[in-house]
Amino acid sequence: MSKSQLSAAMNDIKGNKYTWNLYFFKISHRRKGNPYYVYKHTFKSAAYLPDYMTSLSDTVLHYQIEPLGTVQEYDGENSKTSCDKLKVDSELINEQWLYFSNSVSGAPREQVSGKYQGYILDGQPVITSDPSIILVKTGNPIISLENKNTRVFKHTANDELEYLTDELCRLYLNVDFIVIRDIMYSFNHSFEGIFNIEKTLHRLKNQAIDEIISTQAFHDSEKVQTFMNRYTSPKTFLTLKDQRMEKLNTPQGRAEISSRLKLSLSENSELIINDQEQANQLIKYLCYKIFQDKETDNLIEVNSVINDNILSS
Repeated sequence: MSKSQLSAAMNDIKGNKYTWNLYFFKISHRRKGNPYYVYKHTFKSAAYLPDYMTSLSDTVLHYQIEPLGTVQEYDGENSKTSCDKLKVDSELINEQWLYFSNSVSGAPREQVSGKYQGYILDGQPVITSDPSIILVKTGNPIISLENKNTRVFKHTANDELEYLTDELCRLYLNVDFIVIRDIMYSFNHSFEGIFNIEKTLHRLKNQAIDEIISTQAFHDSEKVQTFMNRYTSPKTFLTLKDQRMEKLNTPQGRAEISSRLKLSLSENSELIINDQEQANQLIKYLCYKIFQDKETDNLIEVNSVINDNILSS
């Protein structure tokens, strides 16, 4: 979905195309199975939530969508001018997303109290062919007026001050991510904590390293695997590409990698990795995180994925 389509979806929020419900959620990743506790909340006036959604749509469009330079596939890096997109059935979040969304559909009602990790605005289309829209904001929406450092009072009808110890609900005029039908659009990395993707990333890192080692491209595979296991950023492996991996499978491809990364080759055309830094460079190369400056031949590290036509084949 392009930026213009994302804008169009947010504009639809301001019409009468959706019915909206508000849910607060708590998370316990130590809990086995479903880690989400979701509770539905209602409003005294039927106009409160639609009015809020109109204001929310306006501010998200103006301050979060209009400044975007790109809408790009999630690769673990999010610049201030990009919006990440990720399918909810992605291996990274699919299990947690099912728990999360199922908790919304069966959420009980509860009196507002305590501490929450965030809230959910669930929009269901009036016309069933239109996509569902879910907006999520992290942070506790509950404000407790009872505080050891301050006292809060209000004016009564008799112009007297009355002590307040209430808990109030505060909804923000921005969001962390939006899910339209089956695609998540994230303005930051808050969703990573909600869906506990760190654990998944470590599993994917191990799978990627096993795939790299299985090419039998190395003189001492056991030592190379030890170095790669010590690599500290699992997100890098999200962009491991077959196009680069294929080069490990042929003597010609390994010779090219050897030349670019200044690695030695054995008599059997196997790559020799002598230290952690060489292993790190190889990982970044395979995952499109470095390219070669054509003027200086120096390797330059980048934060986002680059195309192979930048680093000539």
